[in-house]
Amino acid sequence: MNKTKFILALSEKLNGLPPEEWEDCMNFYLEAIDDRMEEGLSEEEAVAFIKQKQREYSDATHNVWAYLLGGGIV
Repeated sequence: MNKTKFILALSEKLNGLPPEEWEDCMNFYLEAIDDRMEEGLSEEEAVAFIKQKQREYSDATHNVWAYLLGGGIV
């Protein structure tokens, strides 16, 4: 599956979310795919990687953010 098809399918699944939350989710996945491609994966491989992580962590209900402040992780 390519990035466009993945994003279109994701968009349909997220239909009904508040607009800001929908946009945050879409941007998260777009960035995740782009990051994998920057690491050398093809577009299809990057999407497959993301889909595999979705299957592995299907029970995850949130994202946890970490910020690098002054050389340490907070």
